[in-house]
Amino acid sequence: MSILASNNVFPHDPDDNWRSKTDKGGCELTAQELLNKINEFVAPDDIIVPGTISKVGSVISILALAFTCRIDQQILRNIDDYSTTIANASVGFNRIDILVFTKFSTIIKIQGTESILDVQEPPTPEGTLKLAFISVFGSEVLNPEVPIANGLFKEKSESQNILVTGSGEINVLTVTDERTSIVFTDAITKLNTIRYPWEVAKVYNGKIVTLHNRQLTDVIIAHASSGGSVDFNFPDSKDYVLKPNQVISFFYDLSFYPYAHHMYIGEVGKEEETNKKTTVIGNEASDLFYGTIKSWITYLRDNWLSSLATKVIITDTTMFPVEDELDSNKAKVISWLNIKNTIKAFLDALFQAKDNQIEISANSNVLNSWHGQTILFTASCTITVPSTLNDSLMFPFRTLSGVTVTWAITLPFTWETTPNVTGEKTVGHFMRRGVSNTIILDA
Repeated sequence: MSILASNNVFPHDPDDNWRSKTDKGGCELTAQELLNKINEFVAPDDIIVPGTISKVGSVISILALAFTCRIDQQILRNIDDYSTTIANASVGFNRIDILVFTKFSTIIKIQGTESILDVQEPPTPEGTLKLAFISVFGSEVLNPEVPIANGLFKEKSESQNILVTGSGEINVLTVTDERTSIVFTDAITKLNTIRYPWEVAKVYNGKIVTLHNRQLTDVIIAHASSGGSVDFNFPDSKDYVLKPNQVISFFYDLSFYPYAHHMYIGEVGKEEETNKKTTVIGNEASDLFYGTIKSWITYLRDNWLSSLATKVIITDTTMFPVEDELDSNKAKVISWLNIKNTIKAFLDALFQAKDNQIEISANSNVLNSWHGQTILFTASCTITVPSTLNDSLMFPFRTLSGVTVTWAITLPFTWETTPNVTGEKTVGHFMRRGVSNTIILDA
């Protein structure tokens, strides 16, 4: 059986090549096909009861029976709880994932393709309904956004980026299409308001506006800036410092009609701890924060520290707290024995130990260890200056009764005055002159 629909005001199927038909009688369909087309207009695929989509970290969850949808004229509900983890994007890349409801009463996630600038969400498969899309900026996963607001479908292009270039302060940023993701990519220092011309911009109550700082420098987002355009409102009534690689979102609010505001989504001072920066300056009279810190230090000194018992004796096992800069500045302890050994090694490298006397009873080279010590020659011998000596090496010496010393020298060193044999009971002095090769011997 077939029905010929020919008595219509527009008696042809606009998708059909009707001009090639000889009768130009219009669209020929079976009764079931015609009924299906009518149902597509009367009862289109739609989300009848939107459910709640929860996000904890990067985990997205939907409770069972949260969504009621219509697909192919069938009323469906999600039977089971649903949970999925949204993967991070690569550093410097963005991505859009979507959640869809299928005609099998299930929910599935479709992951988008990463991109640096032109981010596109994946297509919604035929026979499914898009429930939400999730924007991912590197390791930051934003809250899910539903594609329906006040009965209007959110267009895919709304999630695409508006790249803001240039430098300095922007008093009014004009948005001329449906896009809502604003990305700073150059050297912008401040944004005060956004203007949405009604004839070109597609803006509505509840629309989500996202600001992403992809610069190397901060961008100040002004709080409640005047100027006739849509301003930004923060819970603490202060300008917001958008740090590099940080993303924040706003709710476009028309409840103040005829005025509109961007209402910050979040709670300043909790989720955004990384955005806070404190510089301790001034004095306790002019700067409250400075005075608070000073009071706390004073309390520790006068109360907590003074309450501790005094340790009188330090032993080798006494431990002291230190910060290990070779291990990510972790807090550790070190014993007094290790402290002493470390100090000794440091001082030994600067100063040579001084002995009272060194006795020499056989032939020998002049040794660097003789520096600053008294050398006693207890038997007749020959003392040779070797080819290398420390700079400025010097020592006093004395021969005992019946002992003589013969002196020899090795190049590159030379005597200032060639010495004679040193006789018994003689006091003398040996010296290398600085870094020169001159050896001075007085005896």
